[in-house]
Amino acid sequence: MNHLRLLPNPFRLQWEQVEFCAGRDLVLPNMEAVAYEEDTFLVLSAEPVVRPRESHIIRVMTDLIEQEENEPGTVILREGKPAQLLCVVHDLSRDPSMQTRWVRQAYLTIMRFVEDRGIENLATQMLGSVFGRLEEIKSLQYFIDAWQHVRPPQLKQVQLLTESETLLPSYHQAHP
Repeated sequence: MNHLRLLPNPFRLQWEQVEFCAGRDLVLPNMEAVAYEEDTFLVLSAEPVVRPRESHIIRVMTDLIEQEENEPGTVILREGKPAQLLCVVHDLSRDPSMQTRWVRQAYLTIMRFVEDRGIENLATQMLGSVFGRLEEIKSLQYFIDAWQHVRPPQLKQVQLLTESETLLPSYHQAHP
C-alpha cells in the first residue's frame, strides 16, 4: 500500500515517511544536497559571466582540448553546504540531447548517494525537464521509482524544484 496523501497545501505530498514539497523560488535552507540537470561537459551549469584570463590563451585552449567528457547518466558530486549533485542527463553532441535511461540512472545514483551519506533532506530539479523535453510528471515518476527501489530509510523531505502548481496534485490524482 502506498500511503500517499495530499496535504492541505497543494505544494506538499506525504508518502510514507517522506514529505514531498514543490517550489522553485529558493532551495530550502535545511536541504543537505541539491540535484541539478547537467550535460557531459558541464556547460549547462557554467556561469554566463566572462572573466579576465588568468592563464595564457594557449594554456586555456590546451585545457579545453584535454577536458574529458562525463558519461551520460552519471552524477558528479561537488562538496559543499548543500552538496551539489550534477546529473549528466544531456549529451549536447546528440539529437535529442537527453535520453530517459540517463535520467533514470541519475535518479538511482542520487538515491544511493542519499542512502550512503545519510541525507535526510534533498532538493532536486525535475531531471530531463529543465533543458530537455521530458514532462515533469514523468520525471517525478522516475524519481519515485528510484526512491522506491533504494528506499533510503533516513530520507524525510524532498523539495522538487518546479514552478508547476499542479505537479503534486496531478501525481496524486494519477496514483491515489
